[in-house]
Amino acid sequence: MSAPSSGVLSYQRVIDNLLTSTWYDVRKKLQKDIFQITPLYSKMVENGRIKERAPDGTHFEIPFAYAKTDQNIEWFSRGHVFGQEEKEYMTRMQYIVKNLGDNIVRYWDDERKNKGKARILNYVQETIDMHKMSLEDRLATSMWNSGGSLAIHTLPELITTTPTTGSIGGITRSENPYMQNIAQDGSGATYKFSDGSILQRMEEVFQDCGRWKSSQTGVRSPDVIITTQAIYNAYTDLAREMGTFEFNNNSRAVNFGMGNAMFNTAEMFWDYDCPDGRMYFLNTPSLEFNYDPDNWMEMTDWKTPADRLDRMAQVVCVGQFCCNNFRKNAVIYGIDETA
Repeated sequence: MSAPSSGVLSYQRVIDNLLTSTWYDVRKKLQKDIFQITPLYSKMVENGRIKERAPDGTHFEIPFAYAKTDQNIEWFSRGHVFGQEEKEYMTRMQYIVKNLGDNIVRYWDDERKNKGKARILNYVQETIDMHKMSLEDRLATSMWNSGGSLAIHTLPELITTTPTTGSIGGITRSENPYMQNIAQDGSGATYKFSDGSILQRMEEVFQDCGRWKSSQTGVRSPDVIITTQAIYNAYTDLAREMGTFEFNNNSRAVNFGMGNAMFNTAEMFWDYDCPDGRMYFLNTPSLEFNYDPDNWMEMTDWKTPADRLDRMAQVVCVGQFCCNNFRKNAVIYGIDETA
C-alpha cells in the first residue's frame, strides 16, 4: 500500500512545486503590472506613491504635518527678544492594515484529466493566469467600491462628498479641518459644459486645492482629474471644438483608452467605476498605497483538507490605501449627466 501512496504524493509534490515556482515567476511581473491597471494607480506609480512599508502591528503609521511652525518668525530690530513657544504641528494617522486573500483550488479530477507534461504545463499556466487576473480586477474595483470593513479604503471614502463626517486614520474629521477634503455640490451644472458652469466649478476647486502647501507633497495643485466616461467625453468634445485645450498623447493612460485630456496642469481621465456625476481632483503625491513587503502576493504551502482529494493554497496581500493631506484633494458631485 505504501508504493501507490508514495507515487501519488510524489506526483502532487511535482505539481505543487510547479505551481508555486510558476506563481513566483508570474509575481515578479505582476508586482510591476498590477498598479498599471487604472489611470490613478498608474499615476501613483509614476510619482513613487506605491510604497513598501512595514506595518506597526495592526496599522500603518503615516506622519502628517497639519500646521506651520511659524509662530517665532518675526521682523526684528536690535535687542529684539524672539518668541520661544513651539506649537504642535504634527500628528500621525493610523491606517488599519487590510488583508486580501485568494484561495487557489486544484481539483483532483482536473489533475487526473490533465496528465502528461504538456497538458500539466498548460493546466498550471491557465490556473495561475486566472488568479492573476482576479487579483488585478479586485485591486482595481476596490479603489472605488467598498468591500466592507475588512477591505481597503476606497477613493470616495478618502475624498468624500461629506468631509465633516466620520473619521479616517483614527482622527475625527468634524473636529479637525485639516482632515477635510474640498467638496463642491455640482447640482444645476450639466455635463455638456455648454453653459460654462462646470468649467467655473472646476477652476474654483483646482485653485482651492492649490491653497495648501505641504512638506510631504511639494506640489500644490492637483495633477490628476478622474471622472465618468460621459463627463470626460463632453469635456473633450468641447476641447476639440474650441481648439484651445491641451491633450497629452504621451500619457500612459492613452494605452488604456481612458484619456489624454488636460485641465490646467492636471491630466484628465475617465474610469468605469467612478460614481455618476462626479469629478475627482487629486494631488497624487498626497496619496499612498502602502503594502507589507513580507506579505505581498505570498503563496502559502499546498495542503489537502480533511476528507478531500483536492489541493489548496492561498495567496495573501497586506496593504492599505491612504492619504496624508486631504485639503489638497477635491470632489465635485451631483453633476447632471442626463441633461
